[in-house]
Amino acid sequence: MTDSENGDLVASGYIIVGLRRGVCATAGRRLRDVLQGFTCAATLENEAGAIARVHVLLDTLLLEVSTGERIRLRCQGPEAPAAFRALASVLEGREEVENA
Repeated sequence: MTDSENGDLVASGYIIVGLRRGVCATAGRRLRDVLQGFTCAATLENEAGAIARVHVLLDTLLLEVSTGERIRLRCQGPEAPAAFRALASVLEGREEVENA
C-alpha cells in the first residue's frame, strides 16, 4: 500500500521472508546497504509487534526473523515505493544475498 503521511510518501505491506537463513547478519547488512540508495527511512515489524529500523543492523538482528515468517515492511520518504520494492526483493529471497 502506498499512502501519504505528513507530506511524505509511505509504502507498507506484509512480506513472507524467503531467505534461507532468515534475516541474519549478512541479510541485515544487505538490507541496510540497499536502503542507503534511497531517500527514505524503513522499518520492519515482526508478528509480536517489535519494530526495527532497517538502517540499524543490531535492531534488525534483534527481531530474530526466520525463514517463512511474516513481517511488515514500512518505508517513508520521497522514494518510499521504490525502496519498498527493493527491500521486499531482498527479504523474499528474489535478490541473491551471499550466505543468506
